[in-house]
Amino acid sequence: METKEVIQRICRVSRRWSKIWKSVPSLNLNSNSFKTVVDFIMSVLSERGNLPMKVLIYRRHGKKYRTNQVLFEKVISYAVSNGVEDVVVDFRRLSIRASSKAPINSSSQQTLIKIPKN
Repeated sequence: METKEVIQRICRVSRRWSKIWKSVPSLNLNSNSFKTVVDFIMSVLSERGNLPMKVLIYRRHGKKYRTNQVLFEKVISYAVSNGVEDVVVDFRRLSIRASSKAPINSSSQQTLIKIPKN
């Protein structure tokens, strides 16, 4: 389920639950589902702070959704600084998956990057 949908559903249930989405261990940041992707992603990363995360998926598709370099760097920086275990970056013509048994961080040299052939 995409991050935006998770946040919307949880916030509808109760105001007390409005912050529970931060503890979800996976983020699926997909630009196909909404146009205000930059503001939304920056807000999500800011609100989550340094809570643990296992999976981070970042997708950008379509002409309207050209990759914003600052946003891309922010997402990758967040993944590295928060020890995300599995990172998927999917652009219109390129997909990269980086995963490691240990969390990805600046001292980890066992990161595996697979670039699938289309």
